[in-house]
Amino acid sequence: MFRLTLILLMFVIPCSVFAEGIGIWAMGTRSNGMGGIATASAFDPTAVFFNPAGMARIDSPQLTISGATIYGVMEFQGVDPWPGYGVVEIPLAEQEILPQLYLAAPLTETISAGIGFNTPYGLGMGWENPSEFTGRHIAVQSDIRAYYFYPSVAWQMNDKIALGMTVPIVRGSFMIKQYARELVPDPVEYAIGTIEGETPGNEYGIVFGMTADLGDGFNLGINYRSPVTLDLEGEIVFEPLDNYNGIVPPEDSSGSGVIPLPGLFSLGVSYESGNMFFETDVNLATWSNYDVLELEIDNPEIPSLSLPQEFRDVWSMRFGAEYTFTSGNQLRAGFFHDSVPQPSSRCGPALPDWVHRGLSCGIGVPIKNAQFDAFLVRLFLPTRKVRDSADGFNGNYRAAATVYGAGITFGL
Repeated sequence: MFRLTLILLMFVIPCSVFAEGIGIWAMGTRSNGMGGIATASAFDPTAVFFNPAGMARIDSPQLTISGATIYGVMEFQGVDPWPGYGVVEIPLAEQEILPQLYLAAPLTETISAGIGFNTPYGLGMGWENPSEFTGRHIAVQSDIRAYYFYPSVAWQMNDKIALGMTVPIVRGSFMIKQYARELVPDPVEYAIGTIEGETPGNEYGIVFGMTADLGDGFNLGINYRSPVTLDLEGEIVFEPLDNYNGIVPPEDSSGSGVIPLPGLFSLGVSYESGNMFFETDVNLATWSNYDVLELEIDNPEIPSLSLPQEFRDVWSMRFGAEYTFTSGNQLRAGFFHDSVPQPSSRCGPALPDWVHRGLSCGIGVPIKNAQFDAFLVRLFLPTRKVRDSADGFNGNYRAAATVYGAGITFGL
Protein backbone atom coordinates (compact mmCIF):
# COMPACT_ATOMS: atom_id res chain seq x y z
CA MET A 1 0.00 0.00 0.00
CA PHE A 2 2.84 2.40 0.76
CA ARG A 3 4.25 2.02 -2.73
CA LEU A 4 0.88 2.94 -4.21
CA THR A 5 0.77 5.99 -1.98
CA LEU A 6 4.31 6.88 -3.05
CA ILE A 7 3.39 6.90 -6.73
CA LEU A 8 0.45 9.17 -6.00
CA LEU A 9 2.65 11.48 -3.91
CA MET A 10 5.25 11.74 -6.66
CA PHE A 11 2.63 13.04 -9.06
CA VAL A 12 0.91 15.28 -6.52
CA ILE A 13 4.14 17.24 -5.86
CA PRO A 14 4.82 18.51 -9.40
CA CYS A 15 1.16 19.26 -10.01
CA SER A 16 1.02 21.25 -6.78
CA VAL A 17 4.22 23.22 -7.26
CA PHE A 18 3.13 24.24 -10.75
CA ALA A 19 0.41 26.25 -9.02
CA GLU A 20 2.20 27.34 -5.85
CA GLY A 21 2.64 31.01 -6.57
CA ILE A 22 5.59 30.55 -8.91
CA GLY A 23 4.56 33.44 -11.14
CA ILE A 24 7.56 35.56 -12.14
CA TRP A 25 6.97 39.21 -13.01
CA ALA A 26 10.49 40.02 -14.29
CA MET A 27 9.33 40.08 -17.91
CA GLY A 28 10.31 43.61 -19.02
CA THR A 29 13.53 45.51 -18.26
CA ARG A 30 12.10 49.05 -18.12
CA SER A 31 9.12 47.80 -16.11
CA ASN A 32 11.31 45.96 -13.61
CA GLY A 33 13.24 49.12 -12.83
CA MET A 34 9.94 50.67 -11.71
CA GLY A 35 8.57 47.91 -9.51
CA GLY A 36 6.93 45.98 -12.35
CA ILE A 37 4.47 48.66 -13.47
CA ALA A 38 3.52 48.68 -17.16
CA THR A 39 -0.24 48.23 -17.59
CA ALA A 40 -0.75 51.90 -18.51
CA SER A 41 2.64 52.63 -20.09
CA ALA A 42 3.95 49.67 -22.10
CA PHE A 43 4.28 51.53 -25.41
CA ASP A 44 7.13 49.38 -26.69
CA PRO A 45 7.38 45.69 -27.72
CA THR A 46 6.94 44.51 -24.09
CA ALA A 47 3.28 45.50 -24.52
CA VAL A 48 2.91 42.03 -26.05
CA PHE A 49 3.14 40.75 -22.45
CA PHE A 50 1.92 43.61 -20.22
CA ASN A 51 -0.94 45.08 -22.26
CA PRO A 52 -1.27 44.42 -26.02
CA ALA A 53 -3.19 47.66 -26.56
CA GLY A 54 0.07 49.55 -25.95
CA MET A 55 1.41 48.30 -29.31
CA ALA A 56 -0.93 50.76 -31.05
CA ARG A 57 1.42 53.62 -30.11
CA ILE A 58 4.45 52.03 -31.77
CA ASP A 59 5.16 54.00 -34.96
CA SER A 60 7.90 51.76 -36.43
CA PRO A 61 9.03 48.10 -36.14
CA GLN A 62 10.87 47.41 -32.87
CA LEU A 63 12.60 44.36 -31.39
CA THR A 64 13.34 43.89 -27.67
CA ILE A 65 15.83 41.27 -26.49
CA SER A 66 16.21 41.03 -22.72
CA GLY A 67 16.89 38.70 -19.85
CA ALA A 68 16.62 38.53 -16.08
CA THR A 69 18.61 36.54 -13.54
CA ILE A 70 17.26 35.49 -10.15
CA TYR A 71 19.75 34.74 -7.37
CA GLY A 72 18.43 33.73 -3.96
CA VAL A 73 19.56 32.40 -0.62
CA MET A 74 17.35 30.31 1.65
CA GLU A 75 17.44 28.40 4.92
CA PHE A 76 14.96 25.96 6.42
CA GLN A 77 14.78 25.56 10.22
CA GLY A 78 12.84 22.54 11.42
CA VAL A 79 10.41 22.36 14.32
CA ASP A 80 8.84 19.49 16.26
CA PRO A 81 7.54 16.92 15.70
CA TRP A 82 9.29 16.54 12.32
CA PRO A 83 11.99 17.20 11.29
CA GLY A 84 12.57 18.67 14.77
CA TYR A 85 14.16 21.72 16.37
CA GLY A 86 17.83 22.18 15.56
CA VAL A 87 17.54 20.85 12.01
CA VAL A 88 18.86 23.36 9.48
CA GLU A 89 18.76 22.69 5.74
CA ILE A 90 20.30 24.76 2.94
CA PRO A 91 19.36 24.57 -0.75
CA LEU A 92 21.92 24.64 -3.52
CA ALA A 93 22.95 28.12 -4.64
CA GLU A 94 21.56 28.42 -8.14
CA GLN A 95 20.81 31.24 -10.54
CA GLU A 96 17.74 31.24 -12.77
CA ILE A 97 18.12 32.94 -16.16
CA LEU A 98 14.87 34.08 -17.77
CA PRO A 99 15.07 35.06 -21.48
CA GLN A 100 12.52 37.31 -23.17
CA LEU A 101 11.97 38.29 -26.78
CA TYR A 102 9.35 40.73 -28.10
CA LEU A 103 8.69 42.09 -31.58
CA ALA A 104 6.03 44.66 -32.54
CA ALA A 105 5.30 46.71 -35.65
CA PRO A 106 2.55 48.87 -37.16
CA LEU A 107 0.73 47.25 -40.10
CA THR A 108 -1.48 50.21 -40.99
CA GLU A 109 -2.16 53.63 -39.44
CA THR A 110 -4.49 52.01 -36.87
CA ILE A 111 -3.45 48.33 -36.68
CA SER A 112 -0.29 46.95 -35.06
CA ALA A 113 0.84 43.37 -34.47
CA GLY A 114 3.46 41.65 -32.36
CA ILE A 115 4.81 38.38 -31.08
CA GLY A 116 6.77 37.46 -27.97
CA PHE A 117 8.23 34.68 -25.86
CA ASN A 118 8.91 34.38 -22.11
CA THR A 119 8.62 32.05 -19.11
CA PRO A 120 6.35 33.77 -16.55
CA TYR A 121 5.75 30.62 -14.49
CA GLY A 122 8.47 28.31 -13.26
CA LEU A 123 11.52 27.87 -11.09
CA GLY A 124 13.93 25.13 -10.09
CA MET A 125 15.77 24.22 -6.92
CA GLY A 126 17.69 21.45 -5.21
CA TRP A 127 18.92 20.76 -1.67
CA GLU A 128 22.48 20.31 -0.45
CA ASN A 129 23.54 16.77 0.54
CA PRO A 130 20.38 15.17 -0.88
CA SER A 131 21.10 11.76 0.65
CA GLU A 132 21.05 13.39 4.12
CA PHE A 133 18.37 16.03 3.55
CA THR A 134 15.56 15.45 6.07
CA GLY A 135 12.88 16.18 3.48
CA ARG A 136 14.36 13.89 0.82
CA HIS A 137 11.25 11.69 0.83
CA ILE A 138 9.24 14.72 -0.34
CA ALA A 139 11.65 16.30 -2.84
CA VAL A 140 15.41 16.79 -3.27
CA GLN A 141 15.25 18.48 -6.67
CA SER A 142 12.55 20.16 -8.73
CA ASP A 143 12.27 22.05 -11.99
CA ILE A 144 8.96 23.47 -13.17
CA ARG A 145 8.49 25.50 -16.39
CA ALA A 146 5.73 27.11 -18.43
CA TYR A 147 6.68 28.53 -21.84
CA TYR A 148 4.51 31.26 -23.36
CA PHE A 149 4.31 32.48 -26.97
CA TYR A 150 2.28 35.64 -27.60
CA PRO A 151 0.81 36.42 -31.04
CA SER A 152 -0.83 39.84 -30.54
CA VAL A 153 -2.76 42.55 -32.36
CA ALA A 154 -3.74 46.13 -31.41
CA TRP A 155 -6.23 48.64 -32.83
CA GLN A 156 -6.13 52.41 -32.33
CA MET A 157 -9.86 53.19 -32.21
CA ASN A 158 -9.37 56.96 -32.09
CA ASP A 159 -6.84 59.46 -30.80
CA LYS A 160 -7.64 58.49 -27.18
CA ILE A 161 -8.45 54.78 -26.94
CA ALA A 162 -6.66 51.64 -28.16
CA LEU A 163 -7.66 47.99 -27.82
CA GLY A 164 -5.46 44.90 -27.95
CA MET A 165 -5.76 41.11 -27.94
CA THR A 166 -3.33 38.23 -27.50
CA VAL A 167 -3.83 34.47 -27.80
CA PRO A 168 -1.08 32.95 -25.60
CA ILE A 169 0.21 29.56 -26.69
CA VAL A 170 1.50 27.64 -23.66
CA ARG A 171 3.65 24.57 -23.11
CA GLY A 172 4.81 23.19 -19.76
CA SER A 173 7.39 20.76 -18.37
CA PHE A 174 8.32 19.45 -14.92
CA MET A 175 10.81 17.24 -13.09
CA ILE A 176 10.75 16.14 -9.45
CA LYS A 177 13.22 13.82 -7.71
CA GLN A 178 12.75 12.21 -4.27
CA TYR A 179 13.96 9.25 -2.20
CA ALA A 180 11.60 6.29 -1.95
CA ARG A 181 11.29 4.23 1.23
CA GLU A 182 9.26 1.50 2.89
CA LEU A 183 7.75 2.41 6.27
CA VAL A 184 6.70 -1.06 7.51
CA PRO A 185 7.98 -2.67 9.62
CA ASP A 186 10.85 -0.12 9.78
CA PRO A 187 11.70 2.81 7.47
CA VAL A 188 14.08 1.60 4.74
CA GLU A 189 15.21 3.63 1.71
CA TYR A 190 15.53 1.59 -1.47
CA ALA A 191 15.37 3.86 -4.55
CA ILE A 192 15.48 7.36 -5.99
CA GLY A 193 12.25 8.14 -7.75
CA THR A 194 12.02 10.66 -10.59
CA ILE A 195 8.92 11.91 -12.30
CA GLU A 196 9.40 13.89 -15.50
CA GLY A 197 6.86 15.05 -18.00
CA GLU A 198 5.28 17.82 -20.02
CA THR A 199 2.10 19.01 -21.63
CA PRO A 200 1.35 16.66 -24.53
CA GLY A 201 0.22 19.57 -26.72
CA ASN A 202 -0.33 23.31 -26.83
CA GLU A 203 -2.66 25.04 -24.39
CA TYR A 204 -4.30 28.38 -25.18
CA GLY A 205 -5.58 31.44 -23.37
CA ILE A 206 -6.90 34.88 -24.27
CA VAL A 207 -5.77 38.38 -23.28
CA PHE A 208 -7.72 41.62 -23.73
CA GLY A 209 -6.20 45.03 -23.14
CA MET A 210 -7.15 48.69 -23.34
CA THR A 211 -5.26 51.96 -23.01
CA ALA A 212 -6.88 55.39 -22.78
CA ASP A 213 -5.35 58.86 -22.92
CA LEU A 214 -7.25 60.71 -20.19
CA GLY A 215 -5.64 64.06 -20.93
CA ASP A 216 -3.46 66.34 -18.79
CA GLY A 217 -0.68 63.73 -18.75
CA PHE A 218 -2.82 60.86 -17.39
CA ASN A 219 -3.12 57.44 -19.02
CA LEU A 220 -5.29 54.47 -18.05
CA GLY A 221 -4.48 50.84 -18.77
CA ILE A 222 -6.68 47.78 -18.25
CA ASN A 223 -5.61 44.21 -19.03
CA TYR A 224 -7.31 40.85 -18.52
CA ARG A 225 -5.42 37.57 -18.89
CA SER A 226 -7.60 34.45 -18.87
CA PRO A 227 -6.77 31.32 -16.88
CA VAL A 228 -4.88 28.61 -18.77
CA THR A 229 -5.39 24.92 -18.03
CA LEU A 230 -2.33 22.70 -18.37
CA ASP A 231 -2.84 19.00 -19.07
CA LEU A 232 0.27 17.31 -17.63
CA GLU A 233 1.50 13.79 -18.32
CA GLY A 234 4.47 12.26 -16.55
CA GLU A 235 6.53 9.10 -16.32
CA ILE A 236 7.65 7.78 -12.91
CA VAL A 237 10.97 5.91 -12.85
CA PHE A 238 12.72 4.28 -9.86
CA GLU A 239 16.52 3.85 -9.63
CA PRO A 240 17.48 1.31 -6.93
CA LEU A 241 19.97 2.45 -4.31
CA ASP A 242 23.13 0.43 -3.75
CA ASN A 243 21.92 -0.47 -0.24
CA TYR A 244 18.33 -1.15 -1.21
CA ASN A 245 18.12 -4.03 1.27
CA GLY A 246 16.61 -6.42 -1.25
CA ILE A 247 13.47 -4.34 -1.73
CA VAL A 248 12.25 -4.37 -5.32
CA PRO A 249 11.13 -0.87 -6.44
CA PRO A 250 7.62 -0.49 -7.85
CA GLU A 251 7.18 -0.87 -11.58
CA ASP A 252 7.62 2.30 -13.62
CA SER A 253 4.30 4.01 -14.10
CA SER A 254 2.71 7.11 -15.60
CA GLY A 255 0.01 9.53 -14.63
CA SER A 256 -1.85 12.64 -15.69
CA GLY A 257 -3.35 15.70 -14.04
CA VAL A 258 -4.95 19.03 -14.87
CA ILE A 259 -3.46 22.24 -13.44
CA PRO A 260 -5.13 25.64 -13.83
CA LEU A 261 -2.78 28.63 -14.05
CA PRO A 262 -4.52 31.77 -12.78
CA GLY A 263 -6.31 34.52 -14.60
CA LEU A 264 -4.94 38.02 -14.03
CA PHE A 265 -6.75 41.35 -14.00
CA SER A 266 -4.55 44.47 -14.06
CA LEU A 267 -5.46 48.13 -13.68
CA GLY A 268 -2.86 50.87 -14.08
CA VAL A 269 -2.86 54.68 -14.00
CA SER A 270 0.13 56.74 -15.09
CA TYR A 271 0.95 60.44 -14.99
CA GLU A 272 3.63 62.29 -16.92
CA SER A 273 4.66 65.89 -16.39
CA GLY A 274 7.82 67.34 -17.90
CA ASN A 275 10.72 65.01 -17.11
CA MET A 276 8.81 63.04 -14.46
CA PHE A 277 6.73 59.91 -14.92
CA PHE A 278 4.71 58.00 -12.28
CA GLU A 279 2.52 54.89 -12.40
CA THR A 280 0.67 52.66 -9.99
CA ASP A 281 -0.75 49.22 -10.87
CA VAL A 282 -3.09 46.89 -9.02
CA ASN A 283 -3.30 43.22 -10.03
CA LEU A 284 -5.68 40.44 -9.03
CA ALA A 285 -4.57 36.83 -9.67
CA THR A 286 -7.40 34.28 -9.55
CA TRP A 287 -5.62 31.32 -7.95
CA SER A 288 -8.83 30.18 -6.21
CA ASN A 289 -9.77 28.15 -9.29
CA TYR A 290 -7.07 25.74 -8.08
CA ASP A 291 -9.15 24.28 -5.25
CA VAL A 292 -8.93 20.55 -6.08
CA LEU A 293 -6.26 18.47 -7.78
CA GLU A 294 -7.59 15.60 -9.88
CA LEU A 295 -5.15 12.76 -10.64
CA GLU A 296 -5.32 9.65 -12.76
CA ILE A 297 -2.63 6.94 -12.54
CA ASP A 298 -2.16 4.46 -15.39
CA ASN A 299 -2.11 1.49 -13.05
CA PRO A 300 -5.28 -0.53 -12.39
CA GLU A 301 -4.22 -1.08 -8.77
CA ILE A 302 -4.29 2.66 -8.04
CA PRO A 303 -7.62 4.54 -8.02
CA SER A 304 -8.05 8.09 -9.30
CA LEU A 305 -7.54 10.72 -6.65
CA SER A 306 -9.09 14.06 -5.71
CA LEU A 307 -7.02 16.24 -3.34
CA PRO A 308 -8.05 19.63 -1.87
CA GLN A 309 -5.60 22.49 -2.55
CA GLU A 310 -7.47 25.56 -1.24
CA PHE A 311 -5.47 28.24 -3.02
CA ARG A 312 -6.80 31.78 -2.76
CA ASP A 313 -7.08 34.83 -5.00
CA VAL A 314 -4.37 37.39 -4.25
CA TRP A 315 -3.76 41.09 -4.86
CA SER A 316 -0.51 42.80 -5.73
CA MET A 317 0.34 46.50 -5.78
CA ARG A 318 3.13 48.21 -7.70
CA PHE A 319 4.47 51.77 -7.76
CA GLY A 320 7.09 53.22 -10.07
CA ALA A 321 8.70 56.48 -11.14
CA GLU A 322 11.06 57.59 -13.90
CA TYR A 323 13.09 60.77 -14.42
CA THR A 324 14.41 61.68 -17.88
CA PHE A 325 17.51 63.87 -18.02
CA THR A 326 18.04 66.43 -20.80
CA SER A 327 20.56 63.98 -22.30
CA GLY A 328 17.74 61.42 -22.72
CA ASN A 329 19.13 59.09 -20.04
CA GLN A 330 16.56 57.78 -17.57
CA LEU A 331 16.67 56.93 -13.89
CA ARG A 332 13.99 54.65 -12.39
CA ALA A 333 12.80 53.37 -9.03
CA GLY A 334 9.86 51.36 -7.72
CA PHE A 335 8.24 49.31 -4.96
CA PHE A 336 5.90 46.31 -5.02
CA HIS A 337 3.99 43.96 -2.72
CA ASP A 338 2.77 40.52 -3.87
CA SER A 339 0.59 38.35 -1.64
CA VAL A 340 1.02 34.57 -1.54
CA PRO A 341 -1.78 32.31 -2.84
CA GLN A 342 -0.31 29.12 -1.40
CA PRO A 343 -1.74 28.03 1.99
CA SER A 344 0.91 27.10 4.53
CA SER A 345 -0.27 23.48 4.46
CA ARG A 346 0.99 23.26 0.84
CA CYS A 347 4.32 25.01 1.45
CA GLY A 348 7.12 22.45 1.25
CA PRO A 349 10.67 21.71 0.10
CA ALA A 350 9.74 21.23 -3.57
CA LEU A 351 9.13 24.96 -4.17
CA PRO A 352 8.23 27.03 -1.09
CA ASP A 353 6.71 30.48 -1.60
CA TRP A 354 6.49 33.72 0.38
CA VAL A 355 4.87 37.12 0.42
CA HIS A 356 7.06 39.19 -1.91
CA ARG A 357 8.04 42.77 -1.11
CA GLY A 358 10.68 44.49 -3.16
CA LEU A 359 12.51 47.68 -4.06
CA SER A 360 13.80 48.27 -7.57
CA CYS A 361 15.95 50.68 -9.52
CA GLY A 362 16.91 50.96 -13.15
CA ILE A 363 18.43 53.02 -15.92
CA GLY A 364 17.70 53.70 -19.57
CA VAL A 365 20.27 54.91 -22.08
CA PRO A 366 19.44 55.84 -25.69
CA ILE A 367 22.07 54.59 -28.16
CA LYS A 368 21.57 55.81 -31.77
CA ASN A 369 18.72 53.66 -33.10
CA ALA A 370 18.39 51.64 -29.91
CA GLN A 371 17.57 51.87 -26.20
CA PHE A 372 19.57 50.05 -23.51
CA ASP A 373 17.85 49.31 -20.19
CA ALA A 374 19.03 47.63 -16.99
CA PHE A 375 17.48 47.01 -13.57
CA LEU A 376 18.10 45.66 -10.09
CA VAL A 377 15.44 44.34 -7.70
CA ARG A 378 15.92 43.38 -4.07
CA LEU A 379 13.27 41.02 -2.69
CA PHE A 380 12.45 41.06 1.02
CA LEU A 381 10.76 37.80 1.94
CA PRO A 382 9.28 37.54 5.44
CA THR A 383 9.82 34.24 7.26
CA ARG A 384 7.27 31.62 6.19
CA LYS A 385 6.23 29.67 9.28
CA VAL A 386 4.69 26.28 8.46
CA ARG A 387 3.03 24.34 11.27
CA ASP A 388 0.32 22.45 9.35
CA SER A 389 2.25 20.93 6.44
CA ALA A 390 0.25 18.35 4.50
CA ASP A 391 3.49 16.32 4.32
CA GLY A 392 4.25 16.76 8.04
CA PHE A 393 7.43 18.74 7.18
CA ASN A 394 7.07 21.74 9.50
CA GLY A 395 9.46 24.61 10.08
CA ASN A 396 10.50 28.12 9.13
CA TYR A 397 11.58 29.08 5.62
CA ARG A 398 13.85 32.15 5.52
CA ALA A 399 14.99 33.68 2.24
CA ALA A 400 16.11 36.75 0.34
CA ALA A 401 16.62 37.21 -3.38
CA THR A 402 18.07 39.59 -5.93
CA VAL A 403 16.83 39.93 -9.50
CA TYR A 404 18.84 41.78 -12.11
CA GLY A 405 18.84 42.02 -15.84
CA ALA A 406 19.32 44.06 -18.98
CA GLY A 407 17.84 44.43 -22.40
CA ILE A 408 18.07 46.35 -25.62
CA THR A 409 15.35 47.58 -27.97
CA PHE A 410 16.22 48.11 -31.63
CA GLY A 411 14.41 50.08 -34.26
CA LEU A 412 14.10 47.95 -37.40
